[in-house]
Amino acid sequence: MSALIDFALAIYGLFHTANHIPASATFQALWSALPSVGSVLVFLLGVIAVVIGLWLITHGIQNVCRRIRTVNRIFRDP
Repeated sequence: MSALIDFALAIYGLFHTANHIPASATFQALWSALPSVGSVLVFLLGVIAVVIGLWLITHGIQNVCRRIRTVNRIFRDP
């Protein structure tokens, strides 16, 4: 059943794409806007890098604290 729905959606997408091809002016506008799109994507890559970096720092600090607690527990006098 799932394969039939997938096939129907693929056929619909193919016909929709074939019948609604944009004018060449649209492609020219897209081509001229690509440098702007590229700079926005590079900016977003930087934002993602900052978020991931902050997550890695906090995760690393948590691991260090956990290891310190473990070492203290192991070497604590009985």
